[in-house]
Amino acid sequence: MLCKNMGLKLAIVSALFLLAACSQPEAAKPVEDQAKAEPAVAPKVADKAAIADSAATPADVQTFIDRREGCDHFRGEEGYDEERAKNIREQLDTLCTGSDAQLAALKAEYAGRADVMAKLSAFEETIE
Repeated sequence: MLCKNMGLKLAIVSALFLLAACSQPEAAKPVEDQAKAEPAVAPKVADKAAIADSAATPADVQTFIDRREGCDHFRGEEGYDEERAKNIREQLDTLCTGSDAQLAALKAEYAGRADVMAKLSAFEETIE
């Protein structure tokens, strides 16, 4: 009787192993199978336009945007201790001082370029 039970248990365990080996979860399929099943999606036209638009941004405008975004970042920071507060003040002085005048000058210079004006209009005019 013991031998019959062992044989039955062995058969059940073998069957379970076979079932487990035959059924793979979706994530375990080879990468090649996933690539065939999921066609590559081309970038949207708007994405291509954004890439081309960023390449067309004048250097002085991009420099201002980078500086002003840094300024805006530090404007939102908390000086939780003396050293951090000092660092924030230094960054604000470096990045923010003169940015209101620079923004106004760039808006005047690029008034005829809607793409540039859209980027510049995202910034507050008076922060100093």
